[in-house]
Amino acid sequence: MTKWEKRQFFERLVQLRALYALRGPDDSTVAISVEDTIELVEAGMAKAAIGTEPETFHAPSEDVSRR
Repeated sequence: MTKWEKRQFFERLVQLRALYALRGPDDSTVAISVEDTIELVEAGMAKAAIGTEPETFHAPSEDVSRR
């Protein structure tokens, strides 16, 4: 990395730090426990599974056009 590239990199880090400082508390990183994460994923999976039915396959000899 050249001296110019290092300076550009440093300037970008300073810009990012300033932008993060301007953000409000709503944009802060939130910590979530492992237990809460598991509950959240399980709830999402259960919600996605509700109302899904396994696809019904018909034998080739059946006339499915009448259904």
